[in-house]
Amino acid sequence: MIKSDGVCKITGVTLGEISIKLLEDSLLTAKYAFCNTAGDRYGYGNRNVNWSTETIEKLKALTTSMEEDICQDLFEGGVTTGSTNEVVDYQQDGVPGL
Repeated sequence: MIKSDGVCKITGVTLGEISIKLLEDSLLTAKYAFCNTAGDRYGYGNRNVNWSTETIEKLKALTTSMEEDICQDLFEGGVTTGSTNEVVDYQQDGVPGL
């Protein structure tokens, strides 16, 4: 820890971990550290609300891309489209725990 001498040396944050829950109630949580340009860390925080429209749109693009990658692996190029990011009742698909 660097002594601040009364001056805040925090200049930004760096993400350390993200957690995404897409089934049922959607939740995007980020754990971050307060830092400065020298890479020193001063503490941490969590955020799971007030995401911008841009962030949510990029999250949807990421999840669709990941679903397409999985489809490529599982179906060997047959089915290559992911979900439409609509809520699906996953309790009806016979896979417990999803």
